[in-house]
Amino acid sequence: MGEEPRRISVTAERNVSLQGTKAFRQGDYLIYLRDSDVGAFIVEALLPEPDRLLATGEELVTAWYAGNTLKGSFNCRGKDYFYKKYQPKGFLYGIKNILRLSRALRAWHYSETFNRASIPTVAPILCVEKRRFGLLGPSYLVFPLMSGWDNLLTLWDRITDDQKLECMRVLGGVIGKMHRHGILHGDLNWRNLMLSTGPSGMQAIIIDLDGCKRVNKMDISLMEADLAHFVRDIERAGAEKWIWETFQRSWQSAVEQGY
Repeated sequence: MGEEPRRISVTAERNVSLQGTKAFRQGDYLIYLRDSDVGAFIVEALLPEPDRLLATGEELVTAWYAGNTLKGSFNCRGKDYFYKKYQPKGFLYGIKNILRLSRALRAWHYSETFNRASIPTVAPILCVEKRRFGLLGPSYLVFPLMSGWDNLLTLWDRITDDQKLECMRVLGGVIGKMHRHGILHGDLNWRNLMLSTGPSGMQAIIIDLDGCKRVNKMDISLMEADLAHFVRDIERAGAEKWIWETFQRSWQSAVEQGY
């Protein structure tokens, strides 16, 4: 791989402390990975030109495409992975983010926070930032490719009324637990809520954590604002009132467990 990787202090470079994370620099790249052989061999395949590997895969383009964030899948050693690439928004953006977390590293940080609080999410395998003289360039997240899961927007019209009730009950508990731990997601639209309807019952996870933030004092107005996109999508789906009420009861019960 050429240059010998140099160990870095996570707290010194980005002012975060991430349990179970290996962090090192290789050339212009800062790499954060969990202690796994999988992360190590993906790093070896990605660097020094991540886009070369990603170009061999398939880019995911949807109606909600955001120009500065690319998503897709690629194959490495016979296994498929999902990636997100956050593109820089110009030179001034790079300067402003010298001392800030990249969106990729913010999502990595909150995946650890969710895991410690037992809030279901899918944890990235590795995070890569390109920083030259501290200036933020592209940053990347790599995840295991999930099978058997659909986002709520895709799933809604394919499930029965009973399943919709169970879905609202489960999601109310998961989102309420997140709020109880003082975390606001920032974009709880139905595409960011993944569900599995397997034989073990309805399960839910929250994804896209790069807009999360933690507040010292949570109150109802903050939580209601965080639910705005979720409520909008319920209204767009034409869901009956009792569907929303099922979510509310489950969400409120989960929130109140912390008070």
